[in-house]
Amino acid sequence: MVIHTFSRQNSFALEQECSWDPAAVLEIINGDTRGFTCVGYAPSQRRRCRNPIAQCNRERVFDMLDALALLPSSSRKLASMLPTIAALSLCRRYHQGQVDEVVEKWQARIASLKPRNVRTSSWRVEEDVGSYTTATTARWRTRQVSPERPKGKPCTTGPTPAQEQQRWREEDYESKRERERLREELERMREELERLRNDKREKERKAKETKDNENQEREKKDEEKREQEKKDQESREREKKAREEQEAREQQERIKRAAERKREERERQERAKAAKEKEEWRKAWENYERCWGKFKNTSGSVQGDICDAIPWPVKSGRYADVKKKSTGAAMIEEFFRKGCLEMSEPAAAYSLIGEESKKWHPDKLAALFRGMPIGDEEKEVVTMIGQIVIKLRLEAKKLRDGLRGN
Repeated sequence: MVIHTFSRQNSFALEQECSWDPAAVLEIINGDTRGFTCVGYAPSQRRRCRNPIAQCNRERVFDMLDALALLPSSSRKLASMLPTIAALSLCRRYHQGQVDEVVEKWQARIASLKPRNVRTSSWRVEEDVGSYTTATTARWRTRQVSPERPKGKPCTTGPTPAQEQQRWREEDYESKRERERLREELERMREELERLRNDKREKERKAKETKDNENQEREKKDEEKREQEKKDQESREREKKAREEQEAREQQERIKRAAERKREERERQERAKAAKEKEEWRKAWENYERCWGKFKNTSGSVQGDICDAIPWPVKSGRYADVKKKSTGAAMIEEFFRKGCLEMSEPAAAYSLIGEESKKWHPDKLAALFRGMPIGDEEKEVVTMIGQIVIKLRLEAKKLRDGLRGN
């Protein structure tokens, strides 16, 4: 890493054009590595990223920094160039997502700049950690660049180009010698490895021959033994097969009898459950009719909430179960089907459902609620019951007419 400087005769004119030093303000050079690395932050390391930036991107960044130096810090064009510089100065692998954060940080630094008199001072880039100091006696501006970027004015400090080329040639020569030495060492290791492999193969071949001879003798003796064992095995297998077949037949019989007992038990439980459920629905319907008879015989107003006094067509008879929008309709239809239609003959069921349709007709609301105020919720519930009863009445009529036709 070297420092390129401008000649003294042109420094004052350049300082008059450059109002500030972007490389210093934006901290392009990494103080830890003394080079141009990614400007992103590595949270796992708690420091600035040290990944290198591609040469083509570095070239573009330096060119854009030269352009920024000629713009005032409040320029709109300067603000529009910052995202591009940030994207080029961030490593592609990890930190391209930090463009907005870097731009925001740079904008804060630019906003904090103070105007300076370019006739009395200038900025100089130190070669160490990239710090910037004010030099009142010097009239030139320098910039830190990488050796592979020989762009700009001729170098007036540090090694000459001829010295740099000589150093590169010496390094290239040493690198070639090192590569040649490594190739020779690798070839020697390959020859040694091949020799060890050949020795191993020869030992394995001899061991295999010895083992094959021993195996042939052993196999000859074992052949007779296997023949006899085969005969004994076949005899045992025939006996075992006959015994297993007998056990399998017995097992199948046991499984069949157990399955039959299970089926009978399941059917018995289902019948008992159905009978119990049927009895529950019969009692629920009888209780419904008994409560309705009691409700009809009660004259005048009812103490308390009228909705609690009316016997509703659900198993529980409560208004709270009827008004549920998610399950109310299903519970009402189930009550009429299992408590009325399935309990009676088609003709009797049709007659009962007909009475229920009159009972829950919307025109009977006033009589049903005994002249008390009726809310929208109660109207919707009674209308829903009436619609369900009409649908079931049509089904009962079809069942009745079908039996008459037969």
